[in-house]
Amino acid sequence: MNEAGNAPIRLLLVDDEEDLVTFLAHRLRKRGIEVAVATCGEDALAAAAHQKFDVAVVDLKMPDIDGITVMERLRKGQPSIEVLMLTG
Repeated sequence: MNEAGNAPIRLLLVDDEEDLVTFLAHRLRKRGIEVAVATCGEDALAAAAHQKFDVAVVDLKMPDIDGITVMERLRKGQPSIEVLMLTG
């Protein structure tokens, strides 16, 4: 539960820049958000196969699977997920 007594937001953070996701995850956790981190599209889809997320923040360009494909596949498995795309 967060400070307001609500269930925390479950966020999936996906970016191939490990330093960026580590920094963002740390800051978001300080605000009571449950954060799972993936540094590639395959890891993000594997995480989503085992856990339900409210929101995903996904990098557009990644070496294995591009962000658009990750978004489409996330939404197939979790239709209510909100997806934000990051671009450099």
